[in-house]
Amino acid sequence: MEKMISWTNYWVLVGTLLLLYYGWVLIVYYRNDLFTRRASNKKQFSALSPQFNAIKPIDNPPLAGNTSRSIDSTNTNEPETVTLLPSFTNELVAYLEQAGKAGAARQEILFSVTQLIKRYSSRELLSYQEAINQLLHSECEASCHVRLEEEEIDRVWKG
Repeated sequence: MEKMISWTNYWVLVGTLLLLYYGWVLIVYYRNDLFTRRASNKKQFSALSPQFNAIKPIDNPPLAGNTSRSIDSTNTNEPETVTLLPSFTNELVAYLEQAGKAGAARQEILFSVTQLIKRYSSRELLSYQEAINQLLHSECEASCHVRLEEEEIDRVWKG
């Protein structure tokens, strides 16, 4: 005697087989792409938050290009700096990721980062210079495969 199968059972079976097949294809053929994308998303969210939440601004940081003068801490606008910092770091990370994908040269990266720092008020970012330097160094190495020296990073701040 023939067994009858309902349309519901048929579609459930076909859907399950399709999910298993496409899952297998994704894992076998696109494993590296999936893990790379997942790792870069994790890095993007974890790279900015903890690093800057734990760092406090330096008291009386020196002005860029002139080490004899310093900024009076009563004249700095702390709330504005705090709102500029995430915007600056997001733009910096986004640029470095694009530069890495485009295969930008070291000098091009340094010039563009210098222009980015000039666009934001470098006085307001100076109190976070050490943290930004660490972020720049790690992101250049990770995204652009370029290892920046300390002297090169210092030149970026001097313009």
